[in-house]
Amino acid sequence: MAIAFRLQGEIVPDPHVWGNAENARAMVNAIQDALIELSPEDKEKFTQNATQLSKELQQLDSWIKQEIATIPADKRKLITTHDAFQYYGRGYGIAIAGTLIDISTEEQPSAQIVQLLVESVKKIGVPAIFAETTINPALITTVAQEAGVKLAPRQLYSDSIGAPGSEGDSYIKIMEANTRTIVEALGGKYTPFQPQK
Repeated sequence: MAIAFRLQGEIVPDPHVWGNAENARAMVNAIQDALIELSPEDKEKFTQNATQLSKELQQLDSWIKQEIATIPADKRKLITTHDAFQYYGRGYGIAIAGTLIDISTEEQPSAQIVQLLVESVKKIGVPAIFAETTINPALITTVAQEAGVKLAPRQLYSDSIGAPGSEGDSYIKIMEANTRTIVEALGGKYTPFQPQK
């Protein structure tokens, strides 16, 4: 099901659909079909690549579910800089308990919004909150300090991939890195993703 937000008086779709590996599998199929239409002579290669990637994404989806299940149920709450993890949350059983800003990374939260999030963090009792790689972590760091909780040691990937050679330089690595960050910070037991070829 698509997720939408009210942004400046308009209903807009949440662009973070890739936050669930099952959605990524659907995208792989759509891309495969489009490529075959453009280059039918390469159908076999496109189909083979899509089949392999789809298999790996299915394993990734199962792995994420297993990892999240290691977090104590009452700690499966995510508080981040901006609202980019709705699909991830719905797909993997993590409640989105709060954000500093909505889906636009251009937005600047007021002092009142920051204070409301501080109070919410205290009330909810999460063990950690999360910064993101594409947004200045200063405000979320302030929230963590004022609420008396830790800021997760690694940032989440929300709107871009990492630099070549980093832990987030591909879609699968982003999903693994985000899951590791969430699981470790919320008290779960992380085990690396090892897809079967």
